Amino acid sequence: MQRAHVPEAAVNEHSQSRSREDDIRADSPAGSGDSEIHSEPAAMLMQKRTKSHLRTRAASPVCRHSSSDSRTISCIASPVVHTFSIEELAPTREQLDQIGKALTGYLRLPFAGTLPGAFVEAVVARVRNATILATYDFVDVVDRDRGIGWQVKSTKASTPVTWKRAKLPNAPSVIAASHESLEGLQALGDAIIAFCNNHVEESLREYGLSGIGYARAILSESVDQISVQYFERELVTAEQPRLFDPAAFEWRWSQPKNVVKKEQLQALHGFHRSTGKKWFAWHGLGENQLHFSGESSWWPRGSSEHSVSIDLPRDTQKITFDEFVAWVTQLEEEVEDGS
Repeated sequence: MQRAHVPEAAVNEHSQSRSREDDIRADSPAGSGDSEIHSEPAAMLMQKRTKSHLRTRAASPVCRHSSSDSRTISCIASPVVHTFSIEELAPTREQLDQIGKALTGYLRLPFAGTLPGAFVEAVVARVRNATILATYDFVDVVDRDRGIGWQVKSTKASTPVTWKRAKLPNAPSVIAASHESLEGLQALGDAIIAFCNNHVEESLREYGLSGIGYARAILSESVDQISVQYFERELVTAEQPRLFDPAAFEWRWSQPKNVVKKEQLQALHGFHRSTGKKWFAWHGLGENQLHFSGESSWWPRGSSEHSVSIDLPRDTQKITFDEFVAWVTQLEEEVEDGS
């Protein structure tokens, strides 16, 4: 959602997929549902979404540290090195190790096959000595003392990311104009990009932040292995607050389709000019979901010193359900004894 001085013309994304449909977190492919790798049992492992003090079962993760990454992000309109301009945003190796151990510990639970976004937020907040925001803001976790924050996201690699619902002012008139000329079409796309940029800048102003980083957990599945990559990168700074450059995108309406018994409404697709890849799909004729498939362009390609990789524990390395029940029962008894 890391470290590069993202210039004004920069292109980016979001997230905090609480189970709120409006949140900028990862939604389901259809744009409805909880895409943020949520699971109900996670609630048993943490307190309310305030500054959390997590009890993490000791675990020794299989962490593969990557070497430094100095690549240029191709998704940014102006070349930007994959580094941090704000030193406080860059994670230390110790912090990455702590986060890796916490994520591995959760994956040892008998019911854990994914990583709930709320859990990853709580871990980032705890390791960074920061606070979780239970809001619809772009930023999910903030350190007010140091003036920095993070958008946190956790999904399967195949799960598309969805921005919060992009409700545009005067939508009917700008949509109508988009069908009349290429200028009107570009103006509608520019309005969507402005919506995203404004959402980011609101967090910078609201919390007095000097920069916002992206803390991302990606769960990937192959034939014989499931792994998690966690990385951080810089998204925006107070000096360079614009996340996307509107000139970097061109827009086209999709073709209407008839699906089973109902018609599928058209969506407005935004394509990244330099790569030709689709980055956005806005469903402004329906419920205003804004899918952001371009988010994968922020993922490290190859090695990164700001990431850690984890292999999913095998079944023999997980605690049993009986052990888990005994553990949480003991915790409850300790709470009752202390009250």
